[in-house]
Amino acid sequence: MSLYERKPLKLLFTYPPTWMAVAAIFTVHILYTILFTPSLIWTIAAAVLDVAGFGLWGYLSFKSKAFQDHFNRMPYEDRNREILELLRSCPDTFRKPAEECISLLARINKEFPDQTYSAELGMMMANLRELSENHKILHERFLQFGNQEQKKRMESILAGQLEALKATLATLKTFSGNLTLLAVNEEQTQVATDELKYINQGLKEVIEEL
Repeated sequence: MSLYERKPLKLLFTYPPTWMAVAAIFTVHILYTILFTPSLIWTIAAAVLDVAGFGLWGYLSFKSKAFQDHFNRMPYEDRNREILELLRSCPDTFRKPAEECISLLARINKEFPDQTYSAELGMMMANLRELSENHKILHERFLQFGNQEQKKRMESILAGQLEALKATLATLKTFSGNLTLLAVNEEQTQVATDELKYINQGLKEVIEEL
């Protein structure tokens, strides 16, 4: 999804320097009002200039590399922190490959600032979060509850989740190893998109098994 396909005003206010710009415009407006006690017409003119100044700030922000970097990081960094926090409670056998998947997803997202694969990568991030939460809960149940038959069933599901995670990691490693080729070859880009869809489908099936 491109920058302009999201809500631009909402995005602008997630950018920390915007609040400094708003504070500066507000301060200048207050000082102007106190020092010059303008008439109604000039007060309206000042308000129009305030809006124009904020509009100019927004335009310059959208064009800046710093804002583009902020925009591209946002969805992944927020979800990264959430999933990494969740993974702390998962067993090492699951946590380590999951953390590697998160790292590779962040790298791929950084390499494609035009959001070429944003839909599938976003879906994969959401699936990994749900899979991690399911694995954590089921692992805790496996340790605390169930008879022999129930534990065997839970163990089977846990193993299936781990296999799905490893398959995801293998695909992401291949994907990240071909970033240069994918950037210039439209046919390969479609193949890569199909692979990501296939992995997402597999993750969803494992998640729904629980």
